[in-house]
Amino acid sequence: MGIYASSEPLIDDRRLEHIQEIITSRVPGLDETTFVTALVEPEDRPREAHFLLVTPHPKEPMRSAGDDVALVSRMMFSEWRAEEKRRDRFVTSEPDLALLIFASLAKQHSADLQNKRELNDL
Repeated sequence: MGIYASSEPLIDDRRLEHIQEIITSRVPGLDETTFVTALVEPEDRPREAHFLLVTPHPKEPMRSAGDDVALVSRMMFSEWRAEEKRRDRFVTSEPDLALLIFASLAKQHSADLQNKRELNDL
């Protein structure tokens, strides 16, 4: 996955798995989707927090060729860290920002995948 292969994750695997379980139980069509978080350090900009959904293309021949459908959300890493620190202090009352971001991405990603399935059926 390009720059994400060598990037540091933003959250631990257990938390990411929990988020993935919640999202995939509520949003259809994401059974094969990989959820990724990454700290990305561009050369010409401040560090960024990336949240990514990646799914094998739903139709042949793109799937066999290894094509993926991906959707990413980005935010400044400094803002992410500030929100995480705030969440750590108020763990029971603050929503999980990663969950909120992935929930938003998941709805769009599911719709994109469905559109690709339908377009190829025409």
